[in-house]
Amino acid sequence: MTPVALAWDVRLESGSEVLPEKLQVRHQILCAEEKPNPPKASVQVTAEPAEPVSFPKVVYIVELPETQYRLKRPLAVFLEQGEEGWLASRDDLGICCYGADIDEALSNFALALLDDYDAYASAGIDELTEGARKLAAQLREVIERL
Repeated sequence: MTPVALAWDVRLESGSEVLPEKLQVRHQILCAEEKPNPPKASVQVTAEPAEPVSFPKVVYIVELPETQYRLKRPLAVFLEQGEEGWLASRDDLGICCYGADIDEALSNFALALLDDYDAYASAGIDELTEGARKLAAQLREVIERL
């Protein structure tokens, strides 16, 4: 038997009025079997999940497809398998690309990354919004043009 602490309030009544400012709390320890409202739980265990579960895989891009650019450090990319192929994405960079296989998805991701770098890195600070400036700074931390 596991003791369980319960608390409830006892309000003093004056006539028909309840006086909440004189709230009193009493504690009583009951065994688990004596709980006034025991929790109800039902669990159904199956051998396999009803729907396929897909967790993103993390891969690192270490080089870019164009030689005039270089990655300063490996870049983590999240891969998920969908019904029609693979999705390569980075939410913080706002890039999401599909491909029939992993190589195609990563290649499309790398090209989109370079397109974004060219668009944001070449723009003047005055031309960009605050969010775009943050993205440009992130891209400059990862990529450099040779």
